Amino acid sequence: MQRDRLRNAPRAPRWAAVGFAMLCCLVALAAPGAIFDLPELHWLPPSEWPGWLLQLHWVVALLVVAPFAIVAIIARDLRATRERSSRLELRALRPSLAGIPEAHVKEDEALWVKREDAAQTLWEYEKGRIMSLRGRLGLQALLFGDLATLALMCCALLAMSGPRSNDSTTAKLACSIAAATGAVFLINVARIMLRVSGGDVTTRTFSWAIRSVILVIIADIGLYVLLASEVPTVTNRITGALVLGLLVGATGAHAIEFMLDKASKAFGTGAATARVASPLLGIEGIADVHVDRLEEEGIVSIHDLAFVPTARLFFSTAYSLQQICNWQDRALLHVYVGKKTAEALAEKMHIRGAIDLRAFAHDVMFGGRNAQANEVKEALGKALGLDSGGLAALLESMAHDEAAMRIRYYWGGAVISPLPEDGDRPRPPIEVTTQPPAPPPDPPSDGLGLILPPTTNGAPTANGAPTTNGAPTTNGAPTINGAPTTNGAPTADSGK
Repeated sequence: MQRDRLRNAPRAPRWAAVGFAMLCCLVALAAPGAIFDLPELHWLPPSEWPGWLLQLHWVVALLVVAPFAIVAIIARDLRATRERSSRLELRALRPSLAGIPEAHVKEDEALWVKREDAAQTLWEYEKGRIMSLRGRLGLQALLFGDLATLALMCCALLAMSGPRSNDSTTAKLACSIAAATGAVFLINVARIMLRVSGGDVTTRTFSWAIRSVILVIIADIGLYVLLASEVPTVTNRITGALVLGLLVGATGAHAIEFMLDKASKAFGTGAATARVASPLLGIEGIADVHVDRLEEEGIVSIHDLAFVPTARLFFSTAYSLQQICNWQDRALLHVYVGKKTAEALAEKMHIRGAIDLRAFAHDVMFGGRNAQANEVKEALGKALGLDSGGLAALLESMAHDEAAMRIRYYWGGAVISPLPEDGDRPRPPIEVTTQPPAPPPDPPSDGLGLILPPTTNGAPTANGAPTTNGAPTTNGAPTINGAPTTNGAPTADSGK
């Protein structure tokens, strides 16, 4: 049952992907020109198989089907990632309500209980959602391999269809496309393997890989046509076509931009729009590598980052829960007050996120800072550039802001992975105590200030030595039936 639950993708598409790869292999195994000349297709008797193998027709078929075989091996390794994610649980504590006036304690406690229920419900939903999607990782991987195999098979057929010479345009174009396809496939495989090793692989990973292969093939064909007149050395020889294909496959998106720029100049359609820097770089702690990963999940703006479900981002990426909450906390403050005001709050009042602003607003509104309420209001008004009316409206909306409370709840949480054998074993709740540990008990006393020696089974000992059956010993030597012994040997009366 566990295997079927984790592999919930239909089997028919998977077998169709395998069959398509085998068909491409069989087509590549055909003799040169056989695909276009049906009378040349014939069955070779076993005696002619060695000669056919020596002609190295099978090498082309092996290269064609190699991408699918590599991806199929990777797909077999994806099950461990799905099993590990299915056991993750969230353990979090509600923030302390110490220092809050009694009139507002029950209200705040009820709000945090609602936020806790909502966060736990969303956690389970996102975990089920990502598990359902990861069940189709194998199918997405096979489709990625099928696309690369199809491209290489078409290149082989294109090369076989034209004349066998270095001046053949079809052969040069086929070599260029094959080189670009091979380069972009290997680059994506390396990237996928790095992601798999870190447990950061989703269906989007293979979808972006498929998109990359398609765009590289389009860019290679476009540049081959556009550079035929400008740079004749590229298209005059097969080696030049191979170099062009490798460069296009290695540069990927840059090759697409270069092709679009060339096409716009050739056809007079105007310059292509230049890519601007991502606004996510304005959030402290986010670098270019984080931007690429977040854009892969559809997060392209600060607003997207602030309001994306925290659990969804956690299950879809390899970033820690606290790191995601830190980004969302800062992004939410940028959305609420703007970038310049957020920087002013951080510089003047050390308020670096929406969580800090909510805490300040709550304390000012409900008496948590009675002594400094006026000073805090004045400082907030100056930093935010608001008058008393605008500041009052902001404080009222931020005091119980749901988005900030949600991020605060996740921030104080811990993600655990119980052992499979634990099952439904009840676990004690997580508690935090501020009481010091109890001191060790005092040794027994006779009431006169004298400490009694230790006992065995409640019976006193002689000189601190243990007793036998509660009877005292002599110089620490054992007794027999309560009779003393001499140097450890029984006395004469002890046998009576």
